[in-house]
Amino acid sequence: MRCHICSVVCTSHSELRRHVMTHTGEKPFSCQYCGHRTARKYNLKKHLRTVHDVPLDHIFDEPATPPH
Repeated sequence: MRCHICSVVCTSHSELRRHVMTHTGEKPFSCQYCGHRTARKYNLKKHLRTVHDVPLDHIFDEPATPPH
């Protein structure tokens, strides 16, 4: 799969969707404490741990994936 914007090659549809977010600026994951937004769930979890000192066992995975 190839990005229609910059022609980078991705190996899966999900990888391509994540890559396209770098062009669109889409940031579907939001911090419930301060509103910080990020394009990747991993970065939100890291933000919660480092900025708000939320323990790992209090960070829940949401079942939904980023909107299309």
